[in-house]
Parts: sequence; C-alpha cells; structure tokens
Amino acid sequence: MKTLLLAIDIGNVCIHIDHKNFYRQLDIPETTYGIKELIRDFEWGIIRDEDVFFDRLSTLLSGKFPHKKLQDAFAAILIRPVDGMSDLVSHLPAMGINAAFFSDISPFHLRCTQKMFPAFDSISRGAFSFNCGAWKPSEKMFSHFEELFGTPDLYTDDRSDLISGAKKHGWHAEQFVSAEDLYKKLTLLC
Repeated sequence: MKTLLLAIDIGNVCIHIDHKNFYRQLDIPETTYGIKELIRDFEWGIIRDEDVFFDRLSTLLSGKFPHKKLQDAFAAILIRPVDGMSDLVSHLPAMGINAAFFSDISPFHLRCTQKMFPAFDSISRGAFSFNCGAWKPSEKMFSHFEELFGTPDLYTDDRSDLISGAKKHGWHAEQFVSAEDLYKKLTLLC
C-alpha cells in the first residue's frame, strides 16, 4: 500500500479561528495603525522573538495593556478544534496517510494549536509561513512545502483562493468542508 501525503491547513480546518477576536478582546478598532503589519512580520518570521513582538504590540497600543492581556487576546484568535478533525487526524497513519501542516501561522499560535488540538502530535511537522517569509498562495510557500516533504497527494484548506493557488501550482487540492467530507475524499485516494 502506497503512503499518501496530505498537506493540511490549521486555521478553520483543524482549529476554528476568528482574527476579529483579538480586536474584540482589547476593544480596539481593526484599523488600529500598524497591527496588521506587525502580525504579518511575526507570521513571516521577520520578528522571531515573542517578547519583541509583544513589546512592539504594546508600544503600538501606547502601553495600555500588560503583556499577559495582549497574549491572551492574541491567543483568543484560536477558538476550538473543528468537529471531528482530531479523530480523523489521529487515524491518518492507520489509513496510510502521512500528513504535514501547511499553514500561515506564528510560532505563538502554533504552540497554542499544540495545546488545543488533541491530535497535534499525529502530525507535528509542517511548512509554516514563519519559516518561509511568505503567506499562501505565494509560490514561495508551495516551494517551501515541496522542499521539505515533496508534492502532496492532496492539499486541503478552507479558503477557495488558496485552493485555486495550489491548483495553479499543479497540486491536487480540495476545499475543506468538514471532517466527514475530508475522510470521504481521502478514502477515494487510498
């Protein structure tokens, strides 16, 4: 039996996310100057040190919030595991599927995912934006994944624009709908 390679996104595939939760937790507008760029720099690995990230975030917000409050608000972007995904991911090896995360994420949120997603250790490897300096659908991200793991037999993500980008890169990609739907797609490949 051939082992298949699955590239799997984290946000809204394994863990429900809502970026607006960060702003709601701090009761600040989403348009607050410099925050989106700072988060991008953290997710691209331009800022590698968490303390530096939270120091700069505090400075942007005029020191109104202690680091703990900022960390809690940033962690609140991750909400809860997607129904059925932890069970499915934990069963992938038995199905002959080797999985790797493929995610635009900061090291901070990756650690939060590890704590929140019970089947994290069933995968525990991946191609991440903070190691690549780009977000999907950048060619740089797809090449980064391929350098680490090869071309996946299937890539799944909740965002249609990222599925389109993967297809343009020559990958077999399917939009994530649910754990049950992904299971059906995987069994057809096995």
